[in-house]
Amino acid sequence: MKILSRHTEAGNALVVAGIVEDWLEKLLLARGRTISNTMAERIFEGMGPLRSFSGKIDVAYLFELIDEDVARDLRVIKDIRNKFAHTTQFVHFQSEHIAKLCQKLSNWKPDKANEECYRDRALECVNLIKAAVDRLLYASALKETIQDDDEE
Repeated sequence: MKILSRHTEAGNALVVAGIVEDWLEKLLLARGRTISNTMAERIFEGMGPLRSFSGKIDVAYLFELIDEDVARDLRVIKDIRNKFAHTTQFVHFQSEHIAKLCQKLSNWKPDKANEECYRDRALECVNLIKAAVDRLLYASALKETIQDDDEE
């Protein structure tokens, strides 16, 4: 059961990072102009310029969609995900190299489990990103309303 629970840690790390990356993509789409699904696929998939988690973080930071603390933590979340995803070794949140990365998270505390720090900070980042998406969508809707009023 102990081994199974540690394999579950890896799965959870990958899923959590995937959720964060999906929201980051939504943020970039909300900030940009309206594009077709085909264009979005060209940008975010295959050989697209924003196919990587790292690229999405950098562009979101560049355009001030996320602050430096969130960008730093997103890079740590990405690095932890990569450690779980790209290994032939059995790893878990107590593994030395994973634990060292967890200690870089802004919410890390010595008395808190590494997995809990990872999950909690990822959720905080998602909530900050969601709030930014909401603000962008609200501003866009407001802009459209003002333009419609000006046209009348």
